[in-house]
Amino acid sequence: MDAWEDEILRIKSISEVVEKEMCKNMLHYLIGKDDFYKVISHGRSKVDIHAFNFNNTLATRRSRLPEFLNSINNKNGTQFSKTITFNGGYSINFRIHSASSRVEPSLKFDIAALGLPTGEVYQQTFEI
Repeated sequence: MDAWEDEILRIKSISEVVEKEMCKNMLHYLIGKDDFYKVISHGRSKVDIHAFNFNNTLATRRSRLPEFLNSINNKNGTQFSKTITFNGGYSINFRIHSASSRVEPSLKFDIAALGLPTGEVYQQTFEI
């Protein structure tokens, strides 16, 4: 994870233009390039709807991508997890792990959005 962090910071340090492009490309890679609605069910009583509208093709306000990286931190002090925070309220955790109980040379990222900006990603909760 430290080598991964070093590479992200190296790319960021090249220039502001490169940093902006890196942020955009990272979010496109993680979230996707196509606009979409994400529906999250919380049991039988509540539903959340998130609209990722980067291309302005949905019936909600347009979402903007972050333009710079604020910080990279260890989540809960562990060496296997890093959290990246971007401007605008995006916060994403990356945890490295093996997907097998056997010892093998393959590692994977588990990626979770810890924070999505309400000003950029439309969010609505419905009681049902």
